[in-house]
Amino acid sequence: MASTSDECLRKLPLAPLLEASGMSISALALAAGVNRKSIHRWAHDGVPLFRVDEIAVKVLGVHPACIYGDAWWFEDESAEAA
Repeated sequence: MASTSDECLRKLPLAPLLEASGMSISALALAAGVNRKSIHRWAHDGVPLFRVDEIAVKVLGVHPACIYGDAWWFEDESAEAA
C-alpha cells in the first residue's frame, strides 16, 4: 500500500494526456499555465499526479481516470508483487 508521500511522488506518462487533449505541446502548456519546458520535462520524467488531475479536470473537463484508466487508481502491480 502506498503512503501519502509516495502518492505525491508518483508520476504518469505524458502521452495519454497529450493525446486526449489533441493539443500541441505549446497549446497544452498555455492551457495548463506552465511553460513548454515543463511539458518537455514531463515527456521525459512523467507528469506529477496533482498536475495530471489539474489538467484533466480544469483543461479537458474529464476525470483523469477517463484518460489513464486503472493506472490513475493503482500503481504498477508488478512493483507491488516484487
